[in-house]
Amino acid sequence: MEQSAIFSNHNHFTLKLLGSNNNEITFKKVCRDIINHLVKMYRESQLDNHKPAYDGRKSLFTAGAIPFNSKVCVVNLTDENRGSSSDSFDWKKREREFKVTIKFASKTDLYHLTRFLRRTQPDCPYETIQALDITLRATSSEK
Repeated sequence: MEQSAIFSNHNHFTLKLLGSNNNEITFKKVCRDIINHLVKMYRESQLDNHKPAYDGRKSLFTAGAIPFNSKVCVVNLTDENRGSSSDSFDWKKREREFKVTIKFASKTDLYHLTRFLRRTQPDCPYETIQALDITLRATSSEK
C-alpha cells in the first residue's frame, strides 16, 4: 500500500486584535475581515507567502514557518456607513486602524496523531487535532 506524503508540521500563533482606542476586538466578522485584509497586505512580504488558517478568535495556523516569532501589523479597513438621517442615501466611508499582534505559540506535529491512531500513544494530541480542524475548515470555506 503506497502512502502519500502530507505536510506534518503546523505552526500555531496567538493573535491580539486592537482597535484605535486599544480595545480588544471580539466580533468574529470584524476579526475575520481584519485577518483577511492582513493576509492580502502582508502575505508575500511578512508571511513568507503562506496562506494562514484563522479560527475566528485568537489562533492562526500556518503549514510552515514564517520569518518572525512576534510581530505587530497595522491594518486599515475602510467601511461604508450610512449618513445620520434615516431617509438620506449618502454613504460615508470611514477608515479604521487596527493593530494585530502575532506571536508564535507552538509547533504541532502529525507524528503524535499517527501514533495515537495506531494505539502506540495513550494521550490524544488535542492541539494537533485542533490545528487540522481549523486548517481543513478554512480550506473548505474558501471553495
